Order: sequence, then structure tokens, then C-alpha cells
Amino acid sequence: MNHLPLFFLTDFGIKDIYVGVMKSVVLSLGHRAPVVDLSHGIPPQDVHAAALALEDALPYLPEECVVCAVVDPGVGTSRRAIAARRGGRMFIAPDNGLLTPVYTLGDYMLREISPGGPVAPQRSATFHGRDVFAPAAALLATHARPWELIGPKVYFPHRLNAPTPSRTAEGGIEMIIVATDHFGNMTTNLRRSQIPAGIDLKAGKFRIGTRSLGRLRHTFDDVEEGSPVVYFNSSDRLEIGISMGNAALHFGAGKGAKVLFAHGVGK
Repeated sequence: MNHLPLFFLTDFGIKDIYVGVMKSVVLSLGHRAPVVDLSHGIPPQDVHAAALALEDALPYLPEECVVCAVVDPGVGTSRRAIAARRGGRMFIAPDNGLLTPVYTLGDYMLREISPGGPVAPQRSATFHGRDVFAPAAALLATHARPWELIGPKVYFPHRLNAPTPSRTAEGGIEMIIVATDHFGNMTTNLRRSQIPAGIDLKAGKFRIGTRSLGRLRHTFDDVEEGSPVVYFNSSDRLEIGISMGNAALHFGAGKGAKVLFAHGVGK
């Protein structure tokens, strides 16, 4: 039976040895399929950002794979370590809401990675990525441990309550920034599918705080270099950038900042 590809998503960064050690554990357990880094640049302890990254990656994952997602501010506490399955995709993560995008799709199964399960003989209090999650992911990916034996069935996983865009009294939309990428582009919580009926984003203007962002554009080349650009990104979320610049630095804004859309003539 072929081994399954294994995907890692963490907030560990690449400066320290944590990611390398997790991969070493996987290899030591005989995993011989591709290992892919979705990201190790999730902001530290930011479970919401990790869930957002997972949601964006889900449509592009192979139909059969294992995802090991570790953003775990509750490491060493009573929070559960869980395995979720939806079809041929399996997910290993702490039970802190990180897997909310999987639950939202429905039709999933859930098991707890119990202390007597596939973990290191001596579990540390602070590195469950090495001692719990990586071993469980490797055993599932290599088929060395059947799904049914990864741990007991559990129910009612922790879910995140993601903020949603809201209508303003003037008939516009209020959004917030939910993530900032490597380039300083700021992603809002508005998806194209969430645009309320009767609102035409091309017939108005955006602002962040008191600063104008202009009107909706298609791509960075639609504005002059150094100018703000509002567009839908590759995941169909409204995003704010600066042509050939860094929007987060330019506006001094980040996660939680409010973005407003109002009807009228955009610049």
C-alpha cells in the first residue's frame, strides 16, 4: 500500500530546529511519500490565521493525504489532540478550533489521540508537535496504524467563531483585516460570495480608518506604483495592497483593523 503525502502547517518558523525534528520523526517511522510544507510562518499562537490558511489550502490538497497542523498555544494543558477524517483526507491537530474549516464542510469523523496512542514514550510538556502530532500523522500516512486504532471516537470539537462582514447604517459594508501575508498585503474577512444583494463594489470606495483606498481594482497594475489597490485575491477574499509596496507598513495596520466600503464615486 502506497504511503500518503504528508502536509505540515505550523507557527514554528524556520529559524529553530522544530520543523526539522518533526520531519525526522516522520522519516524515522518509515514514511516515504512526499512531505510538503504548507507554511511554517503562521503568526505565533494565531489559531485563527492557521485555520484561514488551512481553509485556503483545502481545495488543492490531494484526495488522499494527511495534514499535520500544529499551532498550539494550549500545549501541555488538558486540550485534546485530535484526528479528523473527511473522505481520504486526514488531519492531525490540537482541539483548539484549527480544524474548523474541515468541520464546516461536514461529513467528518473525529478521534482523540489518547495518551496510550501513537505518541513518544516520554511526552514533553511543550513539544507535542514532535511527541504527539508528528508520530500520529506518520502512522496514518504509512498505514502502520489504521484510522480506527488512532484513538477513541470523540464528538463536539472546539470551533472558532470567525468574524463576518456587517452592513453599515448607510448601506455599506464593514470588514476587518484577518491576515497579512509576506508582501504586506492585508486580507479582509469579505469573500466575493458574501457581498450583500444590492451592493456593487465597483460603484463605491473603500477606506481604512480615515485614509482612502480608492475603488475596486482587478490587479496591481491598475494603479500607479506606490498607490493602494483593493482587489479580490486568489482565494476570492477582498484584499488591500500597495503597488510595488507593503500595505501593512504603509497604513500601519494589521489584524483587526476596520475596512469600510461606502457607495459613491470611487477614485
